[in-house]
Amino acid sequence: MSQRDVQQVISRVAAYADFRRLLSLNPEQALKSYDLTTEEKGALKDIAKSHFKLDVDAKGYIRLVS
Repeated sequence: MSQRDVQQVISRVAAYADFRRLLSLNPEQALKSYDLTTEEKGALKDIAKSHFKLDVDAKGYIRLVS
């Protein structure tokens, strides 16, 4: 598991429409270069299809806000 990789994916989803589209259409391709657990991949696959807000905590970590 890599919190940094999860944060990188979330940042790319927020910043790049092309990456959001790739994640939505071909998640295996979009996530292949990241060191993610099966659970993390499953959670990230749905992010591109949903509406969400990002927040940065006191330590500078990006987090999803419902």
